[in-house]
Amino acid sequence: MNKKWMAIIVVLLGLIGIIYIAKDSSFSEGAKQHKSQILRVWSSEELEKLMQIDWYEGKWKVTALIDTYYKARTDFYPQHYLGRTVIIGDDTIETSTWYWPFELDWRIERYDYKKLLFGNYDSPWIRQHGNWLHIYQIWEDKTFPFIVFESEEDFYTNYVIILDQHHLAYKWMGGYYLLEPFAWCDADMGKDDIFGEWEIAFLDSYHSDYEGGFEEIEETRTTYHEKMDELNGSDFYAQDWLGDTVSITEDKVIIGENYYSIIGFREEIVSREVFEEEWCIHDGLSIYDENIKVIYIECEDSTVIPVVPVNEERVIIPIELGWFMLESD
Repeated sequence: MNKKWMAIIVVLLGLIGIIYIAKDSSFSEGAKQHKSQILRVWSSEELEKLMQIDWYEGKWKVTALIDTYYKARTDFYPQHYLGRTVIIGDDTIETSTWYWPFELDWRIERYDYKKLLFGNYDSPWIRQHGNWLHIYQIWEDKTFPFIVFESEEDFYTNYVIILDQHHLAYKWMGGYYLLEPFAWCDADMGKDDIFGEWEIAFLDSYHSDYEGGFEEIEETRTTYHEKMDELNGSDFYAQDWLGDTVSITEDKVIIGENYYSIIGFREEIVSREVFEEEWCIHDGLSIYDENIKVIYIECEDSTVIPVVPVNEERVIIPIELGWFMLESD
Protein backbone atom coordinates (compact mmCIF):
# COMPACT_ATOMS: atom_id res chain seq x y z
CA MET A 1 0.00 0.00 0.00
CA ASN A 2 1.48 3.36 -1.00
CA LYS A 3 1.77 6.31 1.37
CA LYS A 4 -0.99 8.26 -0.37
CA TRP A 5 -3.61 5.62 0.29
CA MET A 6 -2.37 5.04 3.81
CA ALA A 7 -2.70 8.76 4.53
CA ILE A 8 -6.24 8.81 3.13
CA ILE A 9 -7.26 5.88 5.30
CA VAL A 10 -5.74 7.43 8.41
CA VAL A 11 -7.56 10.72 7.78
CA LEU A 12 -10.88 8.97 7.22
CA LEU A 13 -10.49 6.89 10.34
CA GLY A 14 -9.46 9.93 12.29
CA LEU A 15 -12.66 11.68 11.27
CA ILE A 16 -14.75 8.71 12.21
CA GLY A 17 -12.79 8.34 15.46
CA ILE A 18 -14.10 4.88 16.15
CA ILE A 19 -13.48 1.50 14.62
CA TYR A 20 -16.34 -0.92 15.08
CA ILE A 21 -14.78 -4.32 15.06
CA ALA A 22 -17.55 -6.51 16.38
CA LYS A 23 -20.54 -6.74 18.65
CA ASP A 24 -19.59 -7.49 22.24
CA SER A 25 -22.41 -10.01 22.38
CA SER A 26 -20.90 -12.02 19.53
CA PHE A 27 -17.74 -12.83 21.49
CA SER A 28 -17.40 -15.83 23.75
CA GLU A 29 -16.72 -15.20 27.43
CA GLY A 30 -13.11 -16.24 26.90
CA ALA A 31 -12.64 -13.70 24.12
CA LYS A 32 -14.23 -10.96 26.24
CA GLN A 33 -11.72 -11.62 29.02
CA HIS A 34 -8.68 -11.23 26.77
CA LYS A 35 -9.92 -8.50 24.49
CA SER A 36 -10.99 -5.58 26.64
CA GLN A 37 -12.04 -3.24 23.85
CA ILE A 38 -13.99 -4.17 20.77
CA LEU A 39 -15.11 -0.61 20.29
CA ARG A 40 -12.59 2.13 20.91
CA VAL A 41 -11.27 5.52 19.84
CA TRP A 42 -7.94 5.71 18.03
CA SER A 43 -5.45 8.55 17.93
CA SER A 44 -3.82 9.47 14.61
CA GLU A 45 -0.53 7.98 15.82
CA GLU A 46 -2.22 4.71 16.73
CA LEU A 47 -3.96 4.56 13.37
CA GLU A 48 -0.68 4.97 11.53
CA LYS A 49 0.80 2.09 13.50
CA LEU A 50 -2.32 0.02 12.91
CA MET A 51 -1.81 0.27 9.17
CA GLN A 52 1.86 -0.78 9.23
CA ILE A 53 1.64 -4.31 7.92
CA ASP A 54 5.11 -5.39 9.08
CA TRP A 55 4.06 -4.77 12.68
CA TYR A 56 2.05 -8.00 12.65
CA GLU A 57 4.85 -10.29 11.51
CA GLY A 58 5.84 -12.65 14.29
CA LYS A 59 4.40 -15.31 16.57
CA TRP A 60 0.84 -15.26 17.88
CA LYS A 61 -1.02 -17.50 20.30
CA VAL A 62 -4.67 -18.59 20.03
CA THR A 63 -6.18 -17.59 23.38
CA ALA A 64 -9.95 -17.81 22.84
CA LEU A 65 -12.74 -18.65 20.42
CA ILE A 66 -14.45 -15.53 19.09
CA ASP A 67 -17.38 -17.23 17.38
CA THR A 68 -18.27 -20.18 15.18
CA TYR A 69 -19.52 -20.01 11.61
CA TYR A 70 -23.24 -20.06 10.96
CA LYS A 71 -22.75 -23.59 9.62
CA ALA A 72 -19.60 -25.10 11.07
CA ARG A 73 -18.23 -28.38 9.79
CA THR A 74 -19.61 -31.47 11.48
CA ASP A 75 -16.07 -32.43 12.48
CA PHE A 76 -15.28 -29.01 13.97
CA TYR A 77 -14.57 -29.03 17.70
CA PRO A 78 -13.44 -25.60 18.92
CA GLN A 79 -11.14 -26.90 21.66
CA HIS A 80 -8.77 -28.47 19.12
CA TYR A 81 -7.55 -25.05 18.00
CA LEU A 82 -7.07 -23.39 21.39
CA GLY A 83 -3.46 -22.92 22.50
CA ARG A 84 -2.15 -23.19 18.94
CA THR A 85 0.57 -20.99 17.49
CA VAL A 86 0.22 -18.89 14.34
CA ILE A 87 3.41 -17.44 12.83
CA ILE A 88 2.91 -14.60 10.35
CA GLY A 89 5.86 -14.11 8.02
CA ASP A 90 6.61 -11.88 5.06
CA ASP A 91 4.93 -14.29 2.64
CA THR A 92 4.02 -17.23 4.88
CA ILE A 93 1.56 -18.34 7.54
CA GLU A 94 2.68 -21.21 9.75
CA THR A 95 0.36 -22.94 12.22
CA SER A 96 1.05 -25.60 14.84
CA THR A 97 -1.93 -27.63 13.67
CA TRP A 98 -4.23 -27.47 10.71
CA TYR A 99 -7.27 -29.72 10.48
CA TRP A 100 -8.48 -32.20 13.07
CA PRO A 101 -8.39 -35.18 12.80
CA PHE A 102 -6.16 -35.46 9.72
CA GLU A 103 -3.45 -32.79 9.99
CA LEU A 104 -2.44 -32.40 13.62
CA ASP A 105 1.15 -31.28 13.15
CA TRP A 106 2.80 -28.03 12.07
CA ARG A 107 1.96 -26.70 8.62
CA ILE A 108 3.37 -23.81 6.57
CA GLU A 109 1.58 -22.02 3.71
CA ARG A 110 3.60 -19.98 1.22
CA TYR A 111 2.24 -17.05 -0.76
CA ASP A 112 3.57 -14.66 -3.38
CA TYR A 113 2.77 -11.53 -1.41
CA LYS A 114 0.63 -9.95 1.27
CA LYS A 115 -1.14 -6.60 1.44
CA LEU A 116 -3.33 -4.66 3.83
CA LEU A 117 -6.93 -3.79 2.95
CA PHE A 118 -9.69 -1.98 4.80
CA GLY A 119 -13.35 -2.89 4.43
CA ASN A 120 -16.15 -5.17 5.58
CA TYR A 121 -18.03 -8.29 4.46
CA ASP A 122 -19.11 -6.47 1.28
CA SER A 123 -15.57 -5.54 0.19
CA PRO A 124 -14.69 -6.87 -3.29
CA TRP A 125 -11.76 -8.97 -2.02
CA ILE A 126 -13.82 -10.56 0.77
CA ARG A 127 -16.67 -11.21 -1.66
CA GLN A 128 -14.32 -12.93 -4.08
CA HIS A 129 -11.92 -14.76 -1.78
CA GLY A 130 -13.15 -14.67 1.81
CA ASN A 131 -15.95 -16.22 3.82
CA TRP A 132 -18.09 -13.11 3.53
CA LEU A 133 -21.21 -14.73 4.99
CA HIS A 134 -19.26 -15.89 8.03
CA ILE A 135 -17.79 -12.41 8.45
CA TYR A 136 -21.21 -10.80 8.19
CA GLN A 137 -22.55 -13.20 10.82
CA ILE A 138 -19.93 -12.06 13.34
CA TRP A 139 -19.00 -8.49 12.39
CA GLU A 140 -22.11 -7.50 10.42
CA ASP A 141 -21.35 -4.35 8.40
CA LYS A 142 -18.56 -3.08 10.67
CA THR A 143 -15.39 -2.03 8.87
CA PHE A 144 -12.00 -3.38 9.80
CA PRO A 145 -8.45 -3.67 8.45
CA PHE A 146 -7.29 -7.10 7.34
CA ILE A 147 -4.08 -8.60 6.01
CA VAL A 148 -4.44 -10.50 2.75
CA PHE A 149 -2.13 -13.30 1.57
CA GLU A 150 -2.30 -14.30 -2.09
CA SER A 151 -0.67 -16.81 -4.40
CA GLU A 152 -0.78 -15.85 -8.07
CA GLU A 153 -0.20 -19.33 -9.48
CA ASP A 154 -3.07 -21.24 -7.88
CA PHE A 155 -5.15 -18.30 -6.59
CA TYR A 156 -4.78 -19.62 -3.04
CA THR A 157 -5.59 -16.97 -0.44
CA ASN A 158 -5.81 -16.40 3.28
CA TYR A 159 -6.43 -13.43 5.57
CA VAL A 160 -6.09 -12.20 9.14
CA ILE A 161 -8.43 -9.58 10.60
CA ILE A 162 -6.81 -6.83 12.69
CA LEU A 163 -8.71 -6.02 15.89
CA ASP A 164 -5.97 -3.80 17.29
CA GLN A 165 -2.17 -3.88 17.45
CA HIS A 166 -2.18 -6.67 19.98
CA HIS A 167 -5.21 -8.71 18.94
CA LEU A 168 -5.96 -10.43 15.64
CA ALA A 169 -8.75 -12.73 14.46
CA TYR A 170 -7.78 -15.88 12.58
CA LYS A 171 -10.11 -18.43 11.02
CA TRP A 172 -9.91 -22.18 11.21
CA MET A 173 -12.28 -24.75 9.76
CA GLY A 174 -15.32 -23.68 11.73
CA GLY A 175 -14.72 -20.43 13.57
CA TYR A 176 -12.70 -17.30 14.24
CA TYR A 177 -10.11 -17.27 17.03
CA LEU A 178 -8.49 -14.50 19.03
CA LEU A 179 -4.70 -14.17 18.65
CA GLU A 180 -2.34 -12.50 21.13
CA PRO A 181 1.35 -11.82 20.45
CA PHE A 182 4.20 -13.74 22.07
CA ALA A 183 5.98 -11.94 24.91
CA TRP A 184 9.49 -11.57 26.33
CA CYS A 185 10.10 -12.83 29.85
CA ASP A 186 11.11 -10.64 32.77
CA ALA A 187 14.54 -12.00 33.67
CA ASP A 188 14.27 -10.67 37.24
CA MET A 189 11.40 -13.00 38.14
CA GLY A 190 12.33 -15.49 40.88
CA LYS A 191 10.82 -18.06 43.23
CA ASP A 192 9.19 -15.51 45.52
CA ASP A 193 7.39 -13.94 42.56
CA ILE A 194 5.35 -17.07 41.80
CA PHE A 195 3.69 -17.16 45.23
CA GLY A 196 0.05 -16.12 45.37
CA GLU A 197 -3.32 -16.76 43.76
CA TRP A 198 -3.42 -17.24 39.98
CA GLU A 199 -6.34 -17.62 37.61
CA ILE A 200 -6.10 -20.08 34.71
CA ALA A 201 -6.56 -17.68 31.80
CA PHE A 202 -6.04 -19.69 28.62
CA LEU A 203 -4.42 -22.77 27.13
CA ASP A 204 -0.90 -21.97 25.97
CA SER A 205 -0.10 -25.30 24.32
CA TYR A 206 -1.22 -28.89 24.10
CA HIS A 207 0.99 -31.79 25.13
CA SER A 208 2.24 -33.68 22.10
CA ASP A 209 0.25 -36.75 23.16
CA TYR A 210 -3.08 -34.95 22.82
CA GLU A 211 -5.01 -36.20 19.79
CA GLY A 212 -8.58 -35.41 20.82
CA GLY A 213 -11.20 -36.28 23.39
CA PHE A 214 -13.07 -39.55 23.69
CA GLU A 215 -16.36 -37.78 23.01
CA GLU A 216 -15.53 -36.19 19.65
CA ILE A 217 -13.66 -39.30 18.49
CA GLU A 218 -16.77 -41.40 19.06
CA GLU A 219 -19.04 -38.78 17.48
CA THR A 220 -17.03 -38.79 14.24
CA ARG A 221 -16.26 -42.51 14.16
CA THR A 222 -19.01 -43.30 11.65
CA THR A 223 -17.60 -40.68 9.24
CA TYR A 224 -13.89 -41.34 9.68
CA HIS A 225 -13.83 -44.88 11.04
CA GLU A 226 -10.26 -45.79 10.05
CA LYS A 227 -8.81 -42.47 11.18
CA MET A 228 -10.55 -42.62 14.56
CA ASP A 229 -8.98 -46.01 15.21
CA GLU A 230 -5.55 -44.39 14.84
CA LEU A 231 -6.16 -41.70 17.47
CA ASN A 232 -5.57 -41.99 21.20
CA GLY A 233 -8.43 -40.25 22.94
CA SER A 234 -8.36 -38.65 26.38
CA ASP A 235 -10.76 -37.12 28.88
CA PHE A 236 -8.78 -33.85 28.89
CA TYR A 237 -10.80 -30.78 27.91
CA ALA A 238 -8.85 -27.56 28.29
CA GLN A 239 -11.94 -25.39 28.66
CA ASP A 240 -12.87 -27.27 31.88
CA TRP A 241 -9.85 -25.66 33.60
CA LEU A 242 -10.35 -22.08 32.44
CA GLY A 243 -11.23 -19.73 35.29
CA ASP A 244 -10.04 -22.11 38.01
CA THR A 245 -7.58 -20.92 40.64
CA VAL A 246 -4.00 -22.05 41.24
CA SER A 247 -2.50 -21.23 44.63
CA ILE A 248 1.27 -21.42 45.23
CA THR A 249 2.85 -20.92 48.65
CA GLU A 250 6.12 -21.94 50.32
CA ASP A 251 4.69 -25.30 51.39
CA LYS A 252 1.86 -26.21 49.00
CA VAL A 253 0.40 -25.98 45.51
CA ILE A 254 -3.34 -26.19 44.94
CA ILE A 255 -4.52 -26.65 41.35
CA GLY A 256 -8.30 -26.78 41.27
CA GLU A 257 -9.08 -29.61 43.67
CA ASN A 258 -5.58 -31.12 43.53
CA TYR A 259 -3.28 -30.53 46.52
CA TYR A 260 0.52 -30.95 46.51
CA SER A 261 2.88 -30.63 49.50
CA ILE A 262 6.15 -28.92 48.56
CA ILE A 263 9.53 -30.21 49.72
CA GLY A 264 11.73 -27.88 47.70
CA PHE A 265 12.32 -25.50 44.80
CA ARG A 266 14.95 -25.55 42.07
CA GLU A 267 15.69 -22.76 39.57
CA GLU A 268 17.39 -23.29 36.22
CA ILE A 269 18.09 -21.31 33.07
CA VAL A 270 17.40 -23.62 30.13
CA SER A 271 17.07 -23.49 26.37
CA ARG A 272 13.43 -22.86 25.57
CA GLU A 273 13.51 -25.16 22.52
CA VAL A 274 15.15 -27.98 24.48
CA PHE A 275 12.64 -27.50 27.32
CA GLU A 276 9.71 -27.61 24.90
CA GLU A 277 11.04 -30.79 23.34
CA GLU A 278 11.75 -32.53 26.65
CA TRP A 279 8.33 -31.68 28.06
CA CYS A 280 6.50 -32.46 24.78
CA ILE A 281 5.06 -28.95 24.38
CA HIS A 282 3.50 -29.37 20.94
CA ASP A 283 2.58 -25.76 20.11
CA GLY A 284 5.43 -24.00 21.88
CA LEU A 285 5.20 -21.57 24.78
CA SER A 286 4.05 -18.06 23.91
CA ILE A 287 7.40 -16.48 24.73
CA TYR A 288 10.22 -15.34 22.44
CA ASP A 289 13.23 -15.84 24.74
CA GLU A 290 15.79 -18.39 23.54
CA ASN A 291 16.73 -19.13 27.16
CA ILE A 292 14.11 -19.14 29.90
CA LYS A 293 14.05 -19.41 33.68
CA VAL A 294 12.18 -22.44 35.00
CA ILE A 295 11.28 -22.87 38.66
CA TYR A 296 10.78 -26.55 39.44
CA ILE A 297 8.47 -27.24 42.38
CA GLU A 298 9.38 -30.59 43.97
CA CYS A 299 6.53 -32.26 45.82
CA GLU A 300 6.26 -35.01 48.45
CA ASP A 301 4.60 -37.47 46.08
CA SER A 302 7.55 -37.13 43.63
CA THR A 303 5.55 -34.82 41.36
CA VAL A 304 7.65 -32.07 39.79
CA ILE A 305 5.76 -28.97 38.62
CA PRO A 306 7.75 -26.69 36.29
CA VAL A 307 6.73 -23.04 36.47
CA VAL A 308 7.81 -20.66 33.69
CA PRO A 309 7.60 -17.05 34.96
CA VAL A 310 6.71 -14.58 32.20
CA ASN A 311 6.26 -11.42 34.26
CA GLU A 312 4.61 -10.29 37.49
CA GLU A 313 1.19 -10.85 35.98
CA ARG A 314 1.68 -14.15 34.12
CA VAL A 315 3.26 -17.58 34.62
CA ILE A 316 2.92 -20.85 32.69
CA ILE A 317 2.42 -24.31 34.23
CA PRO A 318 1.39 -27.77 32.97
CA ILE A 319 -1.98 -29.27 33.89
CA GLU A 320 -2.89 -32.72 32.56
CA LEU A 321 -2.33 -32.65 28.76
CA GLY A 322 -1.98 -28.89 28.49
CA TRP A 323 0.25 -25.96 29.39
CA PHE A 324 -1.77 -23.04 30.74
CA MET A 325 -1.16 -19.33 31.08
CA LEU A 326 -1.99 -18.13 34.58
CA GLU A 327 -2.77 -14.53 35.42
CA SER A 328 -2.41 -12.98 38.87
CA ASP A 329 -5.68 -12.38 40.70
